[in-house]
Amino acid sequence: MVEFDQIKNCKEITYTLYLFTVAKLTIKYRIMMVFGLGGAELTILFLVISVLLLPVIALIDVVRNDFQRDNDKIIWVLIILFLPFLGSMAYFFVGVNQKVNRG
Repeated sequence: MVEFDQIKNCKEITYTLYLFTVAKLTIKYRIMMVFGLGGAELTILFLVISVLLLPVIALIDVVRNDFQRDNDKIIWVLIILFLPFLGSMAYFFVGVNQKVNRG
């Protein structure tokens, strides 16, 4: 730790206080400082990424698994493609129970 007797001028004090303040900030505020994003922008960014990523994850899960009936896979792919957000949410709530257990 730097002693105040050792600090020679005001620039060093200001810089030391700045480093101490930056070290105390959370990750959220660091991201806001680096990218210039506020809380609203980060929320919108999170929602957009979620809406875009959720259908992709649902499609991958549908394609990789087998279902109890033959047409279920095709039906779920079409639902997710035509209604991306609602279809993927419906798949994760209803369609997951229709998968065949392999183990």
